[in-house]
Amino acid sequence: MRHQRNRTRIVSKIKYIIGSLIVFAVFSMYLIYYFRSDDINPVILERKLDHTEITKDVVEPLKKTRNLKGTIPFDAIFDLKGFSEENLKEYNIKNVEDVELIIPPTGLPPDNRKYDLNGVYTREYLEKVVKRDNEWKTEYDTNDLLPWTHVCESNKYCLPKKPAHVVQKPEIGCKEIIPILDEIRECVKKSGDDCSMILDAGFWRDVYEKELPDYGYVVIKVLKKKHEETRNLIRSYRETIVMEALANNPWVVHELGHCLPPKDDVFSYASVAIKQYSNLRDFLTSSKYRKLTLEILLNISWQLAKGVQAIHNLPYGPYVHADLQPRQFLINPEGKILINDLNRGKFLTYNSLTGEPCDYCGSTSKGRWRAPEEYARTPLNEKLDIFTLGNMIWSVFSDGDQPFQDFSKPDVYDRVMRGERPKLNKHMPPEIQRLIKRTWEHKPKNRPIIDVVAETLDNIIIQYENHPQLNTLVDDLDFALLEGDDM
Repeated sequence: MRHQRNRTRIVSKIKYIIGSLIVFAVFSMYLIYYFRSDDINPVILERKLDHTEITKDVVEPLKKTRNLKGTIPFDAIFDLKGFSEENLKEYNIKNVEDVELIIPPTGLPPDNRKYDLNGVYTREYLEKVVKRDNEWKTEYDTNDLLPWTHVCESNKYCLPKKPAHVVQKPEIGCKEIIPILDEIRECVKKSGDDCSMILDAGFWRDVYEKELPDYGYVVIKVLKKKHEETRNLIRSYRETIVMEALANNPWVVHELGHCLPPKDDVFSYASVAIKQYSNLRDFLTSSKYRKLTLEILLNISWQLAKGVQAIHNLPYGPYVHADLQPRQFLINPEGKILINDLNRGKFLTYNSLTGEPCDYCGSTSKGRWRAPEEYARTPLNEKLDIFTLGNMIWSVFSDGDQPFQDFSKPDVYDRVMRGERPKLNKHMPPEIQRLIKRTWEHKPKNRPIIDVVAETLDNIIIQYENHPQLNTLVDDLDFALLEGDDM
């Protein structure tokens, strides 16, 4: 057994090294596939005013307890030792039969404990690294802050809440998913890139489709085997945890199931969800945009806020999406907009001594949609999502444009950090202009919380129910631009 664990660690390290080398050599084409139909209006005109959110955990009353070890493959990473019956209450597990696994708060992999649930260094690992690199300072012995990155310090007592570590058993598991992966394998082997099951080829994950009885067409997102390392697996499970917890929320894509296939040389973690109509970016930049009215633009903005509200109000959250932009939202055939792609996000942590919420140190952030603190690499929290939500609402009223799309990305980073923001336009009612400006506050603490943003949009919709421009097409909207004290 001991030699087997050693071999497993050696093989894992070799795979990691090979995978790292491949990263610098391989680039994948980003393919876009979605249904287009001029007969479908993919935005709800009649909004849903049900403000009910998920306020309870998904676990059911306790029936019995049992040893959780070995419930899934890949025991070499997900070692469940130490999770006794006595501490199940800490994880809010009331029906252990519903539990697939618990990700250890002490970190993974078991032989090194390098990464926590958020995929960042554990305190123990970080202290070893800082001391190893001779960067340990005497103040670290008594100071609560440690340098999680070279430019950002975070509190060493901050951890995600324990219930966030629990993965529930899926509706669809390996028994159903592995045959689908085998079918994909044969399709790709036979037809290559022309395989009809291929939807999208990304860098980290590939996306496929298949029609299933009782579900219709589903999307299968598969982590590439060459990227199967601890942090990426945790990232995949983290997305599953959030989607499972919000399975009954109408503004979040529902994951039907997941599987980590054992002994597969091609496919790693796979998740399954119902296929949707399109993503919001493609819709906003299509010819359909010209047919939108003020009523629909307001409705889209409100639905975006509802998706963010769902993850921020997670019982053991907030959960920070950390990558909000229109392509991360999907439109279903009924026109409802759903938040998606949660695998880059983080659970907000809490100080284990005081119970206070903590900021966290993020990785390098690029792109045009991000908050100034992301570019500056300063501590982050859920308020970064508020800033990027403001960018999306701006885009909804701006032809689907990207912020500062005529400038280079390095120029965008500098402009945003200096306090510059995209220009508002006459398509925006004054109340929308004011709301966007509030979400764009430079200091995160000055931005409104998501409940305020959603309520404000709800009130704006009610206020404009009888407005003369309510049914006016986007190109014909004409509102005065606010300045100074009017903002």
